[in-house]
Amino acid sequence: MTGEMFAIGADGVDSNGDTWSVHAAIARAVGGTLEPFDVYQGPYVLVGDDRRAGRRPYQVTLPGPCRLWVGTDSEGLGTVSREDTGAVALYWPESSETAAVEAARSLLAESWLPAESLL
Repeated sequence: MTGEMFAIGADGVDSNGDTWSVHAAIARAVGGTLEPFDVYQGPYVLVGDDRRAGRRPYQVTLPGPCRLWVGTDSEGLGTVSREDTGAVALYWPESSETAAVEAARSLLAESWLPAESLL
């Protein structure tokens, strides 16, 4: 396997049959979409309009949209990072998808969140 991820559905299942459930939960909660990247780093959550320049999937994001990346740090804590600001929020990965969603929400201004997610 060379790392290609050609597509990913809203359910978090990618073109290789792998499931990215935390990523999918975050996308649903913040009104974003899952976008394929690679099988090692995983997909990213796109919030806002996708405006990019360059060759896919390594394009540069132009001002406007926000990419959220989900991963783990060197000590095993879950991380959600916001590409445009470099901000990172930590969560306990074993606690649940809810912790990852809250970490993602903490990185986003209320203007990015759909109204129903604020209730």
